[in-house]
Amino acid sequence: MEKEFELELFDNDVEMEEDELQQELKLLEMESKCDLNKNKKCDNLDIVKKKDELIEKNLNEENLTKNLSSASIVRSSSKQNQTINQKVNFKKLFKPLQLDKSSLYSIAGRELAYRLEENKAGLLGHVFRVLGLTLTMEIFEETKKIMKNGGLKTDSGDRRRSPGGTFLYLMKSRGYATKSQLKEIFKEEEALKKKLLKQKYKQASIVRKNKEKTNENVI
Repeated sequence: MEKEFELELFDNDVEMEEDELQQELKLLEMESKCDLNKNKKCDNLDIVKKKDELIEKNLNEENLTKNLSSASIVRSSSKQNQTINQKVNFKKLFKPLQLDKSSLYSIAGRELAYRLEENKAGLLGHVFRVLGLTLTMEIFEETKKIMKNGGLKTDSGDRRRSPGGTFLYLMKSRGYATKSQLKEIFKEEEALKKKLLKQKYKQASIVRKNKEKTNENVI
């Protein structure tokens, strides 16, 4: 279907170019007649009219091209927003949190992780433990508002943050937590990262040593 549409557009363009060429030839013919018959009066109004028609036609074609381009951009943006909204479960996000000051932080973490579609329930539990119920709820409410209005882009700008990513970004960047509080919240996660990194280096070292032994045996 698209190929047929493209062929139809191509045929239309060819016909338009032929019409324009014929009009320009007529215009040149009229101008040459005026030059050859200097002693005779020539009706310049027809020439002016033809020129105006050509100019107007070109302007209309340029405007049509711009409008089509703008419409394409709008459709692309609309599709992108629809895709983003489809990925976010707003029904789950806007479901009330069943938390109070006496809630265990492990349970609070699971509740937040479920609403925010975040797999780091332990980390969110530490947010509740360190910041308390009031601040945690404030961050959660701001997250909901932002997600409802289209979400936040990542620093690179190539995608939008998930609800969980938005929650953690707001906590770190909007002054909800002090440096010492952030250190406490991420302490367990940082320790896990260091442990995994240490294991990675250890494994790489073993592979390197085995490779060296293999090379020695070959020699």
